[in-house]
Amino acid sequence: MRKFIFVLASIILIFSVQSKAQLGLKIGYNFASQPDKDVTSGYSSKSLNSFHAGVFFDKDLIPLLDVRLGLDYSPKGFKEENGDWYNQVKLNYIELPVLAKVKIGPFYGLGGFYGGYAMNGENKI
Repeated sequence: MRKFIFVLASIILIFSVQSKAQLGLKIGYNFASQPDKDVTSGYSSKSLNSFHAGVFFDKDLIPLLDVRLGLDYSPKGFKEENGDWYNQVKLNYIELPVLAKVKIGPFYGLGGFYGGYAMNGENKI
């Protein structure tokens, strides 16, 4: 019975400590811009827009400052075409952003850096 009361008290204590942290998902759509046209030769270049997804973890450091860590999957690429040829490049990235989140009232700003790793790619000519 003592062990049960100790475990129950420990669980209540752990959940009552206010450690503001969040774990979440983010899903979005990449609207990249790479317009390039040459009307005289018929050459054009467009971006390949795609969905990206990731997870993030926010942890309060002080009342106005959080740190946000994440892990994202983000496909990127472009396609080029001329009257005679066509080229399409697709790249799949895993990105690890590390951001500082500054809160001012109901608004916040994010800033920081990230590292990315190109997992694989495809080039169609």
